Amino acid sequence: MNRRNFLHSCLQAGLGAGAAAAMGRLNLMQAAMAASSGVGDYKALVCVFLAGGNDGFNMVVPTDSYFSTYAATRASLANEQASLLALSAAAPPAGEGEAYGLHAGMEGLQSLFNSSNAAVLANVGTLVVPTSQVAYRNGSVPLPPHLFSHNDQQALWQSPSASAVSQQGWLGRVMELVAGQNTQSLLPSAICLTDQSLLLTGSTQLPYGL
Repeated sequence: MNRRNFLHSCLQAGLGAGAAAAMGRLNLMQAAMAASSGVGDYKALVCVFLAGGNDGFNMVVPTDSYFSTYAATRASLANEQASLLALSAAAPPAGEGEAYGLHAGMEGLQSLFNSSNAAVLANVGTLVVPTSQVAYRNGSVPLPPHLFSHNDQQALWQSPSASAVSQQGWLGRVMELVAGQNTQSLLPSAICLTDQSLLLTGSTQLPYGL
């Protein structure tokens, strides 16, 4: 998505607001669009935060000899092996599978991955330190608060530290670090499509909500 398309999407999102509140936002976006035609080095980080659950085990699936282990574990929830979309990539380290596929509904992501424009970060989460199953059961390592609470883990994903929920988000802090490079822009450093965003909240700057 280029800058102009992104701004058009923001304009469309703004139309859902009340007329009085929307007018100022529309004027801001229109002015930014008018000034953006000659910009060739514009870059934006787009973050899509899925607040709902995601069955990651059925999203990226081993398609080699490890598929039988996956199928036995997932039982009736397992994908059909023939339905998986192949990922072309270098073989991972030994013991971690050699071939993977995506869920059948993710053709777009398959195309991006196979053209080296997307990556999968597996086995990540809101841990304070690297934690094994034995260490977790023994209580020998610090753990995030309310580890199995979905709402709390959503907040921790957006916080700078997994030790406690913060009033600021990690991307909000990044936004403040680079704010000095965005002084000539007609757009705020951060724009979100909701009224509030912990992820984009900094200590001195707030996201512009549409």
